Amino acid sequence: MLQVRNMPERVHQALRERAVKQGKTLSGYVLDELERLVDEPPLDEWLQEVHRHPPARLRHKTADLVRRERDAR
Repeated sequence: MLQVRNMPERVHQALRERAVKQGKTLSGYVLDELERLVDEPPLDEWLQEVHRHPPARLRHKTADLVRRERDAR
């Protein structure tokens, strides 16, 4: 069981509104969000993993690639 004390009313209201929009109870919505949260690595771990890899080397400048794609539309 989890209890959250001293939750600001604006946070409680926002969570309640999101739960209603998804047709869920507040508990069901928060549980789904917590499960989603633990399925993803924390940001600091993700950044460490990203920095383990060498930077990508592109043959063309990114701005040129974006410009080419936009011009093709």
